[in-house]
Amino acid sequence: MRIPIGSLIRLGLSISENVSEYQKGVNEKTRAARARDEAIAETNKYNRSRLEAQIARESMSVECPNCGATSNSIRRGSTGFCQFCGSAIQIDMNGNMQVHKPESEGNNK
Repeated sequence: MRIPIGSLIRLGLSISENVSEYQKGVNEKTRAARARDEAIAETNKYNRSRLEAQIARESMSVECPNCGATSNSIRRGSTGFCQFCGSAIQIDMNGNMQVHKPESEGNNK
């Protein structure tokens, strides 16, 4: 059985067109997915910035009464630890501070 060359060429062109259309669809989906991912990343960046700003407003810098360190930032209504001596510093929602000094290893019985 012989197939005319013209039919083979038409068949090849038809297949090429189908592959080309498929690739266009894949590229469109890829562009849409990339745009969606970029939008999500931008939203996450905005939400993170907003949360960081909220934490900064709710936090306060405190001087450790135990060692005098001034670089401690603790959120109101929570307990933080002095970065230098380890004292637990509790801040209530009104900004009042209570310090719990760490127990030294020699005092444990």
